[in-house]
Amino acid sequence: MAGFQSKITGDKALERALKELPKSMAKSVLVSAMRKAAKPVLRDAKARVHVRTGDLKKSLAIGTKLTQGQSRGNARGKNVPQIFIGARWPTGAHAHLEEFGTAKTPAHPFLRPAWDANKERVLDSLGKEIWAVLAKKARQLAAKAAAGKLSKTAQRALGG
Repeated sequence: MAGFQSKITGDKALERALKELPKSMAKSVLVSAMRKAAKPVLRDAKARVHVRTGDLKKSLAIGTKLTQGQSRGNARGKNVPQIFIGARWPTGAHAHLEEFGTAKTPAHPFLRPAWDANKERVLDSLGKEIWAVLAKKARQLAAKAAAGKLSKTAQRALGG
């Protein structure tokens, strides 16, 4: 479906906190926070979708794996966290036909209107969600360190 890119800027403390984590953990923090922040868009899209059999509505989800077609032209690097909100294959294979219409059938947009109606809410909540997930991951790291179960990779990344 339609793509959207955003860069979080302006919160140096957040940036520093993420840099303190191992790269894989920082990425998981961002993906987890983005998933939580995107939930209002998913709920709204499900409420707006044109329902015939209900399969398309059931196929709508937040995911991290882009199909080959979705990732075509995507120049982002492997370590750049990203999510998508859309229909899963195969039950949602016709989502683009509903969203954009065809020569014979009118469009019934549901994803773009859901994004447009919720994007401010998503972007406003993203920083809060990142901090919440960061705090959870920090507690997990501290517990592992206290139990002596911190991986060597994590120890090196944390300067230990």
